[in-house]
Amino acid sequence: MKKLLTILILACTIGFSVFAQDKNVETDKSQVEQVMLKKGSLILKEFIPFKTESKIKGEILKVTDVTNGSSLYGLRLTHFYYSKYDSGESTGLLDAKEIDSVIATLEYVSKTLPTFTKETPYTEIVYKSNSGITIGAYHSDGEQKIFLKFDYKDTVFISASSLDSFTNFFKDAKTKMQGMGVKF
Repeated sequence: MKKLLTILILACTIGFSVFAQDKNVETDKSQVEQVMLKKGSLILKEFIPFKTESKIKGEILKVTDVTNGSSLYGLRLTHFYYSKYDSGESTGLLDAKEIDSVIATLEYVSKTLPTFTKETPYTEIVYKSNSGITIGAYHSDGEQKIFLKFDYKDTVFISASSLDSFTNFFKDAKTKMQGMGVKF
């Protein structure tokens, strides 16, 4: 009888923990991605060419829910990667409201990287977007790089000397969106 009771309690505990785990699973999505994935709505997506910087193509993405007329904007980033095992295109999305955070991150990097010396231990500065894109910089043994990580397969490394033009890429995207009526 004790064995049966023990097995029953163990089975219930495992069963409850499995169901609890299903409810706690979250996926990273930007606001624009959430609207695009909305079921039962008519969605209009407009891809407005912007510019390319460090082999990263930028497009302004305007997503309109036709049923209620609301629009959201984002910066769509695309990069074609090659490796000896795989190649393909990576795409990521930043909500318009995240662009100020990216600019602030890159400006912080611009102020901080020059203060590191060869003796400074390995250091990373990282901003992670709502959709999972990671933008930042690292310092290791005197080497400094800026990076934009799309996913586990594709990370773009950019010379620290290109930091100003990379920062201006995001500033220009913000300016273009403001010209389209986006409020930040």
